[in-house]
Order: sequence, then structure tokens, then C-alpha cells
Amino acid sequence: MKELIERQHDGLIRPSRLTHWLPLLAFTAGTALLSGPALAATFTVNSTADIVDVAPGNGICATASGVCTLRAAIQETNALAGADIIILPAQYYTLTIPSTNEDNAIDGDLDINDELTITGAGAATTTIDGGALDRVFDLDPNDSSTPMAISGVTITNGDVSGDGGGVYVNMSGCPIVTLTNVVITVNLASSGGGVSNDGCGSLTITNSTISGNEAIRGGGIDSTDTLTLTNVTVSGNSTTDGDGGGIRTNSFGNITTITNSTISGNNASSDGGGIFAGDGTMTVTSSTISGNIASNGGGVSFVPISPASGNLQIVNSTISGNGAAFLGGGIFNGNYGSATPLLLTYSTVTNNNVGATGLGGGVYGDVITLLSNTAFGNTIVANNPTGGNCAGAGTRTSNGNNLDSVNTCGFAAAGDLPNTNPLLGALANNGGPTLTHALLAGSLAIDAGNNTGCPATDQRGIARPLDGNLVPGAICDIGAYEAPALLSPNINVTPLPVAFVATPLGSFATREVLVENTGVANLILGAIVPPAAPFSRTGGTCVNGQTLVPGASCTISVRFTPTALGAAAGSFDVPSNDPDPGTANNQNNVLVVLTGTG
Repeated sequence: MKELIERQHDGLIRPSRLTHWLPLLAFTAGTALLSGPALAATFTVNSTADIVDVAPGNGICATASGVCTLRAAIQETNALAGADIIILPAQYYTLTIPSTNEDNAIDGDLDINDELTITGAGAATTTIDGGALDRVFDLDPNDSSTPMAISGVTITNGDVSGDGGGVYVNMSGCPIVTLTNVVITVNLASSGGGVSNDGCGSLTITNSTISGNEAIRGGGIDSTDTLTLTNVTVSGNSTTDGDGGGIRTNSFGNITTITNSTISGNNASSDGGGIFAGDGTMTVTSSTISGNIASNGGGVSFVPISPASGNLQIVNSTISGNGAAFLGGGIFNGNYGSATPLLLTYSTVTNNNVGATGLGGGVYGDVITLLSNTAFGNTIVANNPTGGNCAGAGTRTSNGNNLDSVNTCGFAAAGDLPNTNPLLGALANNGGPTLTHALLAGSLAIDAGNNTGCPATDQRGIARPLDGNLVPGAICDIGAYEAPALLSPNINVTPLPVAFVATPLGSFATREVLVENTGVANLILGAIVPPAAPFSRTGGTCVNGQTLVPGASCTISVRFTPTALGAAAGSFDVPSNDPDPGTANNQNNVLVVLTGTG
């Protein structure tokens, strides 16, 4: 159909055998509407039936009965070169044609072989049900690096003995896949119950949920290629005989980035209840890993095999309430081959558990090789009830400003706080996209971090650093949560110093001093003692014990009455409840210096 108005490079418009269809196609649902330089075909599905297209490639999405089904639309887009769009209205679409393992969307799963965008009306109202006959989508383009996008749908009830029960990003085609505002739930596979990202392309998932899926390995997601998750919830997935209840990544050179996401309630029969990170690079930022269960590494298991191939960094994140039967309730570092340490920075590891004979409720570093090094910086590892906060003979390195509620992690670098209770609140919604543990009032983790390398925001997206205690200066807190700035008053006295003009003997001069509250809490003035002669206080609106609400001010009138020729000096204090200690302006006992010449 695209050849209808396709311009060749020589500027000529080639005649088409389909030109006589153009007037009809402009008004018919399920036909290719051509627009823009790419001449993309757009098909709108108008039937929930699962029926094949009568003539794939003719530019008309139509079954034998004349309706446009999802399968027929995909067959058309596969047959048409270039980018195409399928609009999927709010309905429940069930696949019903048993699979014969072909790859052209004729039966079984929906094979996508060309550049395509599928746009549903929203995951709550638009569902594609695999009918437990096969996986739901097989994304396997004919050309490498082909973009493919699916949004606004729920993908469910796929069941395949191979990879990707819901979505299979096929290694043979190296597609560039984007999934946005989707729910992938209750699918079954050998690997990647929800999604399998297998091979040489990339997969980006945004604002989506991967839940309730099951596989032998990689219950929610199994990835051997570039994977990016942003604002994604991976929950309630499981493996039956393998690693990675929520997410499994394992391939030399693959890159995984997880941001503002929640990995919770997943279960692995082996390692990595929430995440299993093998070979490759993984960065977890501003995310919560909670309530996951495994044999080892209830929250996270880091087990790279190939030399120099594994790299895991966890930044500004919370690992809480996970459980392992044996080793590493929160984190299991079983590094076999990579010399790069598992790096934890500005994170909170708390309330994780191991079984009765287990070790490392918070973090376990194995001693399989000397490479299982775990490095900590500005991180809380505290109140993990069983197995110790840290355990295992693997090397632990402190980069400073860490907190251990007992002393099992061996933190002894500058700023470290062993044997210190961080006073954490419960895992809760404290703002932001993920759950966090708040630092309660009086926590020694407040303003105890290091501003060097401190992220611009905490896990919730709140600006760092904030001045969360009564000590002047804003310093980043230890852990994933930045405590709020104290609501405090701030006294501002002007002018300073107060200089009087030359004044003849027998006369006087008067100046007025302004006292303001520029803070965010009530300022309470103390007793203002008048200055000594030749200076005196003669009035003004400020009184002892006065309360100035934020933004309010008062005045102090001061007189200079010289009694001798020459320079004179004096002073008086303006005390207040400003928390900043000292006598300079903006501090709690402002010294007002007076000068004059008689």
C-alpha cells in the first residue's frame, strides 16, 4: 500500500496497481492511512476475533469477513516495508489459533517482523490474552536494529516452553524495543516468564508493571542484552528451578540500568529473589528492593563468572525486608570472576533476614575467590535481625561515612559509625515513586555523610544536602533518605555595625536597628540589655520575650550622647532562639557594635 504515493529519489511518482483503491481506503476502518515523510501505514483494529488477514501486503487489514483483527493488522505491517502503526481500542483480545511454530503471525504468537508501534487505549482497558497457546509477542525483525514499540496494553496468559511468555525480544533480529505503560502479568516460560530480552538489541521498559509471571529462570524478566527500566514495578514473579525471581541478567557485555523502580515480593528457587546479576554491568539507582525471597541473595545476588565481566552498583536505593534461606538476606556477593567490587553508595540495607543457620542478614560476601569484594560508602547497614548485618570472608571495603547498627561490617574509615542505631522509620511512602525508610528525629545518620560525590537528590527526588540538625551547614545524610531541613527561625539584624555621625557635645544622634525573622519558624527574642553610656536605648518596638513570626520584624532605637571629645565605642546583644550558635549576624546572640565620635 505504501507504493501508492511513494516518491523515488529521481522525483517521479511511480504508478501503482492499487491506485484505484485510494478513494475507498481513505474512509475505511482497518486500511492503511498514509502520512508524513515515512509514509507510515496506520491500522485501527475493529474486531476482538483472532482471524488471519485475507491478503497480507495489499495494504488493507481485512479478514475474509471484512473486519480488521489484531493478527490481521500485524500480518499487514509485516508485509509492508517501513514503519507502521496499529491502534488498538479498549477491548479484550484473546488469541485462539494453536501454534505450529511458524514465524509470520499466521497462528500461535503474534510475530512482529518489521518496524511497528502498537498503541492501546490503556493497560486497564486493553488486554491481549495469549490463550495459554503460545507466548503472546515474538519480536523478531527481518532487519537488525529495527524499532518496535508497544504501549497502553496488558499482556497476559502467554505460555511457552521457550523464552518470553509475554514478550520475546528475539536474538536473531536485534530489535530496539520500547514498552511503555504496559502490564505484563501471569505468563509462563522456560526463561523470562514475563519478558525475555535475548541477544543483540535493546529493551526499554517505562512506567510499567511486570507481575505474577513464572519461569524456570528469570521469573519476571530474563535479559542477556541491554535493558533499561524506569518507573517499573517488578513484583510477585517466581522461578521454579533457577535464579532471578524478579529479574535475571547474565551475559558478558550486557548493560542493565534500573531507575526509580520497585522490585518486590518475588521468589527464586535458587539465587536472587529480586535480582540475579551475573556477567555484565548493572546500575540500580533510586529504587527499592523489598520482600523478595531466595535460597541465597533474597534481595540481590551478584554472581559474575567471567573475568572482568561483572559490575554492580547500587546507588540511592533501599534494600529492605528480603529473606534468604542460607546466605545474604539482603545481598549475596558470590563473585567468581570479576575484580570489580559490588559498590553500595548512599543506600539503606535494613530488616533483611536469613534462615536459622544462615549468614549475612544484610550483606554476605562469599570466599569462593578473593574477588568477592563489597565496597560501601555513605550507606546504612543496620537492624538486620538474623545472621549479622555483614558476614562472610569476602573482602569488605569502607569508603567512609557508613553506619552499622552493631559492628559486623568492620567499618573503620573516616566518618564511619559502628554500633549506632540509625533510628529508621518503617518502610513507607515518604514521597517519591518508591518506598523508603525515613530517618527519625535524633538519628545520627542525619548530616553525617560526605558531600563529595553526594547525589543531587535522595531516593525520593528530594534535594541533597539539607541541614537536618542544629549544627550549621548542610551535609548529606547517610543512606538513601535525606531528612528534611529543621524548621528553624533565623534572626537578621541590620545595620551592623551601627555607626553614628559626628555629634557635638551637648547634643545627641539616634539610629534605628531592624530585627527580622527570615526563617521558617517563630523567632523568640531574649532579654535585650541596653548599652552603656554614652549610648542608650530610647525605644523601638522590640520587647524582651517577643515572638516574631516568619517574615515579621521589630526595631530598637539607640541614642549616642557624647560626653567627651573623640571616638566612643559600645555594644549590646540581641539574643534569640535562632539555633545557629555565635555572635555574628544570623546567629543566636547577635552582637551589635556601636561607634561614634564626639
